[in-house]
Amino acid sequence: MKKTAILSAIVAVLILSLTTCKKHEHEEITPVTDDNVVPENMTIDVPDAISSPTLQARYGESQGDGIKGSEVYKHLRVFINVGEGAADFVKKIMSAIRKHNINKAMSFTFTSNDDQRVKAVRVIQNAVLNSKTWEFKLTMKDADSSMALEIFWDRNPVKGIATVCPKNLNRNETMDTAVHYQVDYTESDSVYEKRMIVSVSGIPKKDNFSMNTLKMFVGKKGDVLDIYGNSNHPDIILIDTTYTGGRNWAFVAHANNAINMGVAKVALPPSSTNTNSSLFSAYSIYKVLESEIKTRYPGADSATIATYLKEAKEPGYFKSPNGYIASGDTIPDASFTQTFVDLSKLKPYIPSEIANLVVKFQK
Repeated sequence: MKKTAILSAIVAVLILSLTTCKKHEHEEITPVTDDNVVPENMTIDVPDAISSPTLQARYGESQGDGIKGSEVYKHLRVFINVGEGAADFVKKIMSAIRKHNINKAMSFTFTSNDDQRVKAVRVIQNAVLNSKTWEFKLTMKDADSSMALEIFWDRNPVKGIATVCPKNLNRNETMDTAVHYQVDYTESDSVYEKRMIVSVSGIPKKDNFSMNTLKMFVGKKGDVLDIYGNSNHPDIILIDTTYTGGRNWAFVAHANNAINMGVAKVALPPSSTNTNSSLFSAYSIYKVLESEIKTRYPGADSATIATYLKEAKEPGYFKSPNGYIASGDTIPDASFTQTFVDLSKLKPYIPSEIANLVVKFQK
């Protein structure tokens, strides 16, 4: 599970590019000042209890055939981390851009140290997108005018939409130009202090668990986060080796940054599912894995199946430093309050829409 490697590479590309670029001769690079128009941050941190770049250890479980319920929850941490990694990349973008003291409409070019190609940056004011006028818009294009980066933002309150194509940031990258991601962030939401929506598409296949698209919502109220979303896995094989058509990891979760803990429910609907209603009953982890076991092993008895799926119940509980710790009705400790564990007000996105998600520049 190395999905975050893509995002790490993108971060390195942009930071190197922006921190070594030069403006036109008449535009000197000066220290960041208070009138810098670029926001310092457009992200929300997700606690590592429920977000991890690496797959959690199996607690001594044997590999066996197929995937167990506990592993569905452990994989969820990796998939959430891909979304968080995209948002963290935007944070690094903003930090790198701010070093160039962008305090008004301007344009400049630079030669990238990574691919030795000229990149053109332009900042304009009062840019219109979807009938809304934004204070600023920044674009970065490759030498052939292919779009690499596009950011619309307001300063007070802070809100913005950032879209990136990593291949156009660095043509030496092996990834395809289809890889795009986007972060939609605001601090003017009527429900949340902050909220972000992260979308990723065009991720290349590495193995049968690979996602090709992801969309994730994170809303912050004090220390508590509402999180929901879907990652799509077009070639996923769980237990039934004859299954085709892909599945979503459709999830809802609460996380607490102060305590570094989380709780989540996961459904595994087919990628073609065109509703987000009743996903956790129709496609619960237990029901899907039970069905696949019976398909692959028609003679399996109920007791054996129940033992195999003892960690496939909902919800799943997460706590630092261990990550996933348990699932089911038995709450691990008192920090998992009734309100925190109640995920009934959250819904994932419609699976078929995520399966067909294509992130594009707004232009």
